[in-house]
Amino acid sequence: MNPGLRKILLVLIDIILVNVAFIAALLIRFDGAVPKQYFTGYINLAALITVIYIVSYYIFGLYKKIWQYASVGELLTIISAVSVGTVTTVAALFFLEKFRLRTY
Repeated sequence: MNPGLRKILLVLIDIILVNVAFIAALLIRFDGAVPKQYFTGYINLAALITVIYIVSYYIFGLYKKIWQYASVGELLTIISAVSVGTVTTVAALFFLEKFRLRTY
């Protein structure tokens, strides 16, 4: 497979999986009945959350690896990329909430 096409495919899969994971977390949190305000909040922030995670994965080089020969080193890279994405997302949402409260 063409390496450029492979990267695009991996990014598209990650975009889908990041959003599925957040929706699944909401469904689990609310036992399948997500209140409208929470789902609307997620929809409003989905693009930002997705970009944060994809950029984190790119910075950590997850799209450059040869996954056929993955080892503990790659596992640690994945854990680091997801951790940085999560911390960045939480920080961004915290600062966006603070900014939103000050604009009223």
